[in-house]
Amino acid sequence: MSSEDTNLSNQRSNPANIFILTVLSIGHGITHYYMSAFLFLIPYIQASLGLSSIQVELFHFVRQVSGGVVTMTAGFIIDRFNNRWGLILTACLILAAIVFGALGVSRTYVYLLVLAAVMPLPGQIWHIPAIVTISQRFPNNRGFGLSIHGIGAQVGSTAGPYITGLLMVLFFTGLAWEPWRAVTVSYVIPTLVIAFFVWLALGTLSSVSRNQEVVDLMTRVKNAKVLLKDKVIMILVLVIFLRNTGFNSLMVWVPLYLTDSKVYSDSLGYGPALAGFYFSLLTLAGAFSSPVLGWLSDRYSRKTVLIPSLIIASVLVGMIPFVGGDSKIMLGIIFALTGLFTYSLGQLLQAAVLDQIGTGSEGATMGLVLGANSIISAFSPFIAGRLVVANFGISNVFFYNMALWILAVVLLFMVKLRVPSKNS
Repeated sequence: MSSEDTNLSNQRSNPANIFILTVLSIGHGITHYYMSAFLFLIPYIQASLGLSSIQVELFHFVRQVSGGVVTMTAGFIIDRFNNRWGLILTACLILAAIVFGALGVSRTYVYLLVLAAVMPLPGQIWHIPAIVTISQRFPNNRGFGLSIHGIGAQVGSTAGPYITGLLMVLFFTGLAWEPWRAVTVSYVIPTLVIAFFVWLALGTLSSVSRNQEVVDLMTRVKNAKVLLKDKVIMILVLVIFLRNTGFNSLMVWVPLYLTDSKVYSDSLGYGPALAGFYFSLLTLAGAFSSPVLGWLSDRYSRKTVLIPSLIIASVLVGMIPFVGGDSKIMLGIIFALTGLFTYSLGQLLQAAVLDQIGTGSEGATMGLVLGANSIISAFSPFIAGRLVVANFGISNVFFYNMALWILAVVLLFMVKLRVPSKNS
C-alpha cells in the first residue's frame, strides 16, 4: 500500500476521529430537524396569526440576515476560542430548545420577528466548529467527511417535517392548544437531553492547532480579506450564493405550495401528514447520495460532481409545476430525485472552498463566506414572493430556483479549482 493510501486509511479508521464525526453528524441532524420542522409549520403559523404573504417574507428576511451576521462573527470567535468548541456546540442545542419552547407560546407578529432573529443561531453557529473540525481531522477526505456530516442534516431535515406532521395529526389534534404549538413545546425536553449527551461526548473538543500562536482578531480579518480577493474564492462564493438562494427558496415555498393555503390559490391543499411526507422527500434521498458524491469528489474532482448534479437538479425542479397535483406519485418521484442531487452540494462547495485555503483561518473564512451568503440570500423570499409568486402564482417559483442553479453551473465552468495535496 502506498503512503498516500495509508494516510487516507488512517484518517478514516482513526477511532477518535470517527467518533467525533459521528457525534457531530448526529448533532447536526438535530439542528436541521428543528429548522425543517419550523419551515414546515410556517403555513399553520401564518393561518393562526393571520399573517399576510409579505409578513411571512419579512420573517424569513430577518431570519436569514440574523443568521448571516452571526455566522460572520462566529467564525472569528470560534477561531479565537478554539479550545471551547465542545461548550459552543452544546450551547447551540440548549438554545434550540429554548427557541422552540418560546415559539409555542408566540401570540404576536413582533414577538415572532424577535424569535426569527434568534432562531437561526443554533444551526449557523454549529456549522463553523463542526466544519473546521472535520476539515482539520480529515484533510485528504474533506468531501467525504463533510458529506457524512451532511447526512446528519439530511436525516434531520427529512424526519423533521414528516414526524411533525404525524404528531400534529395523531397526538395533538383536538386539543385546546393548536397542534403546531403543542408539537413545538413537546420538542424542548428531548433537545435538552441530547444536548447533555453531546456535552458528555464532545465537551473537550478543540482545534487540532489550539497550541499554535494566538492570532489577534484584526490579523484574522486581514487574512480572510486577502483570501476573499482571490478570483477562485470569489467565484465559489457566488456559486454558494446561487445554490443556497435557490435551495433556501425551495425550503420556504414548498410547504406553502403543498398545504391548504388560504393565501395562494394554486397550492395543492394537502393535509399535515401528506404535506410533511412530500416535504421530507426533498432531503431523504440525499442521505444516501451524500457519501457517494463526497467520495467521488475526493477521488476525481469537485467540479466533476458539482456540475452534473446542479444540471440534473435544475431540470427536475423545473418539472414540478408541470406535474403539480395531477400525479401524486410522479410529484413524489421528482421531489425525491431533486433531493438526491441538491442537499449534499452545500457540503461539497464548502469542501471546495477549504481546498483553497490553509490551516488556522478556516473558521474566519467559512464564517465570512457562509455569513455573507446568508445575508445576501435573505432577499430571496422577497424576490420570489414579489416578482414571481405575486404575479404568476406560487407554482412558478420553481422556475426561479431553476434559473439560479443554471447560472451556478455557468460560473463553475469558468473556474479552475485547486486539488488539495494528498500528503497533507
